[in-house]
Amino acid sequence: MTLALRRSKVLCPEEAVNSLSRNNITSNAMKAEISGVGLDSKLLDNLLITDSNSKRKRLIYSCIKSIAYAKENKFKDSIKELEKLFNYKTDKLKGKRKALKYITLLLDKYDDYKSLSLLDFSNFIKVNLDNSISKVTGGRIKTFYESYSFHQLLLCVSIPEDLSLHKTIHKSKGGDEFNNVLLVLKEESDTEFLINSDLMQHEEQRINYVAVSRAKNRLFISVPTLSEEKQNVLNNLFDIEII
Repeated sequence: MTLALRRSKVLCPEEAVNSLSRNNITSNAMKAEISGVGLDSKLLDNLLITDSNSKRKRLIYSCIKSIAYAKENKFKDSIKELEKLFNYKTDKLKGKRKALKYITLLLDKYDDYKSLSLLDFSNFIKVNLDNSISKVTGGRIKTFYESYSFHQLLLCVSIPEDLSLHKTIHKSKGGDEFNNVLLVLKEESDTEFLINSDLMQHEEQRINYVAVSRAKNRLFISVPTLSEEKQNVLNNLFDIEII
C-alpha cells in the first residue's frame, strides 16, 4: 500500500493524494508510509489488559495517546489526555501545566525513543517523566513489552477529527471530496463491490463505494493481490499496475 501511495504521488505531481482506509491503524500506517503487514489494532488496549501495574500502564498508555494527538496538532486533546493522570481537583491549572511539561518533553525527545521497543520506551518514561513507576522486570508483561515497539502502539491511536491526508472512510465527512483518492483495500475479496456490486445487501460494499465517490479527478485502488481472472474483468475499468 505504501508503494501504491508513492506511485499515485508520481502520477499526481502537482496535487495531493488523499488515502482512505477501512480501519484506523491502516490510515495511521499510511501517514507514516509504512507497510501494512503485521499491524495489530488491539495492541494499545492489550497493554491495559496485560500490565497489572495500574500506575505504570496508565502513564504509558496516556503518553502514547498524547504523543499521537500532538503529532497531528491536536494539542488540546493531547494535554487533556495527560491531565487525566493528575488529581489536582483544587488546582486545575497545575494539572494543565504538568501535562504541558510532559508533552513538551516528549515532543522534544521524540527522536530519542521513536524507534525503541515498548520496554525501552517504558524505561524512557521512568527516567524522564516519573521515576516512581515500577520498572518492567520479568514474566508475561516483560515479554509483551519486549515483543512490540513504541511505534506499533502509536499506530493504534484514533485521531479525533482527523484533518490529515490519510484517514478512515468513516472520518471522511459526508460532503468531503478530494481531487485524488487512493482507496486502500485489505483483501482481494474487497474488490467485489467493483465486480459483483450488491450495495443493498452488503455494508462493506457500500462503505467502499462511498470512498471511491470522494474522488473528483483521479481514483487509485490498492489491493495486496489480484487474480488473473479479476484482472481481466477490471481491465475494462482501470489501468492495472503490478508494483
